[in-house]
Amino acid sequence: MISMKRILFVLLLFWSFNAMAREDPAALPGPKGIFVYCGPALAKTFTYRVLRQERGGKEWQQVGSLRYPRNFEEFRGKLEAASLRLPFLNTPGKDEQTIMWRTLSHSRVADSLYGWAANPVVLQATGSGLWDNGIAAGTNYRYEVLQLDKAGKILSKKVTKEVRYPGHSPNFDIQSAGIKTGKNRVELDFLVNNINGLAGCRLFRQYYQQGPFTEIPVRPFFFNKNNRYYLGVIDSSATTRIPYRYFIVPYDEMGNEAKASDTVNVYDVTRINNNSYVTYIHARSDTSRHAIVLTWHLANPREALSVDIYRGISYDSTYQRISSVSPNDTLFTDRVVTPVTTYFYSIVVNGVYGRSMPSARVSAILHADRANNLPPQEVTGRLNGEVVTLNWKRIQPDTRGYYIYRSSNFTGAPKLIASILSSRDSVQTFTDSLRKLPYSPVYRYAIRSENSSYKLSPPSDFVTINNPHPQKIDVPAKITARYQDGKVMVVWDNVPAAHAPGGFRVERRDINAQGRVVEDYHPIDTGTPPGINYYADSTVNDGMEYLYRVRSIGFDNNQLSSPGLPASVFIPLEVPLPPAHVRVISTKKGVVLQWDTPLDTSIHQYIIYRAVTGGKPSNIKVLPSTANNWTDTSVKNGNTYFYYLVSVNNKKKESAPTQPVGIHTGN
Repeated sequence: MISMKRILFVLLLFWSFNAMAREDPAALPGPKGIFVYCGPALAKTFTYRVLRQERGGKEWQQVGSLRYPRNFEEFRGKLEAASLRLPFLNTPGKDEQTIMWRTLSHSRVADSLYGWAANPVVLQATGSGLWDNGIAAGTNYRYEVLQLDKAGKILSKKVTKEVRYPGHSPNFDIQSAGIKTGKNRVELDFLVNNINGLAGCRLFRQYYQQGPFTEIPVRPFFFNKNNRYYLGVIDSSATTRIPYRYFIVPYDEMGNEAKASDTVNVYDVTRINNNSYVTYIHARSDTSRHAIVLTWHLANPREALSVDIYRGISYDSTYQRISSVSPNDTLFTDRVVTPVTTYFYSIVVNGVYGRSMPSARVSAILHADRANNLPPQEVTGRLNGEVVTLNWKRIQPDTRGYYIYRSSNFTGAPKLIASILSSRDSVQTFTDSLRKLPYSPVYRYAIRSENSSYKLSPPSDFVTINNPHPQKIDVPAKITARYQDGKVMVVWDNVPAAHAPGGFRVERRDINAQGRVVEDYHPIDTGTPPGINYYADSTVNDGMEYLYRVRSIGFDNNQLSSPGLPASVFIPLEVPLPPAHVRVISTKKGVVLQWDTPLDTSIHQYIIYRAVTGGKPSNIKVLPSTANNWTDTSVKNGNTYFYYLVSVNNKKKESAPTQPVGIHTGN
């Protein structure tokens, strides 16, 4: 099966390669733009210029200019930037990137990368294609691709066929073909009747008949069986014995999504009859705890996942879930009850394969000696600075305490903020500080009393306090940025939480070594909480300049302060020095190479490359940084050999190669 998968993977790359690796430019529409393929030639000695024309228009509008990257770091940076714009496509890993760069360094066409030459991410990094997203939906476009020499002279001019944006939905005709389950693993196979252009798929999962479908990360694979093509996906995050529903959404190499597959149900039918359910339930009043206690027993408790407890105010009323407890629990204490009120309870067991039927309904009344039906009276409130003072009259002689409730805005739900003991005074007082509260234009207060029978009164009328102060959001000041140990530490003066209740947002502008803005200010962190005045940015690259600025976030996350003055940091490109004065001597044992080691403590090793006349150089030896000579004993008489060396530092970055030195071995 593995060999079949690999064979088909090569076939898919071959098909995609033929579709894009052509002599003429091409325009390929996707859901978020049009990818323009300029041609197989690498823009090393010339520049591609791409222009766009809308159907019915007469003028050509320049879209961009492309060139081959100057060095490996620029190539890798373009790969990363392109992969962020096209996350649905595969991106080569670090080792593959190094091999690609070496291959491209000796090539004139991108076809030398074989299957990767069809990948839009790689084509953008090599300067052979671009993604045009400055277009309007429902419109037809064509593109003119020019090759210009250094003097601006046109070397060639070609025009693509006209395409319509956005791209059409492909038809892959996918059918479910098999399910394989294992421990914490589900494999789904789909028959693909039209595989041409298929690049991958998205996988969506739902707990069987519970909640919405959600996307889960997956790496699809392909295989061939009985001369038919299949697409497979593996869910490695599945839980054993939990039923699921799945469907996939396939897409082509431009990201155009096809029709979703049919839904696939995955469950173990042999255990459905083993669901847990309630065999006994009872409710009683517990006046010592001012609560109603519910007890129960379950059949097949091992098959239960949780127990939901529901409560209603009448036998046939709507029941609300008030708690969910462990399947090992057999007792629940309901403390949010009012005395002399009848409550009805029912239990539902959440099992491995669904929910049980509701249990029998049982009722209970919290017993009490004395009612408390009169709420606190003559409640008033006033604001002095940031302190609210509440006053009300004590009207019941057996009142033992009060509960204070507060809500934000006019529609906010009241929340308990304090419980206080009653004094003997006829007028009761409570103070509340607004200093550390999230900003609100108004605050509303209500009070309930509790008597000696632990009976709560109804809430008093609301007292509304208007906040006279507008929300203040401070601008972060004294922003600094320092590069150390592969990270940039951004620090700013701390802002009080009341003036940045939503925390901070750090923004960054990226500038390359040529001084061009690669990406303007964009958020790199939106989760720095209030009180934290620093952020460590580990997503930086050598040879880049970064500008950082910080904004405070208000009570509403959409409310931002002005940015503070930006701080700049430049990360130098650390390239080791090459060896010096490379010399070669022919001896009876072979060719002796000698060189002077550079004064560079970052050098980790040396790599020796050799080539014969008319051949390509190859890596023949890797030596430690302490070496300054080596004998090549594999040479043959009568040949001319050329040698050059490169240094490699501890970050695996290579120096420029030394000048090649040649030698002819005797006959």
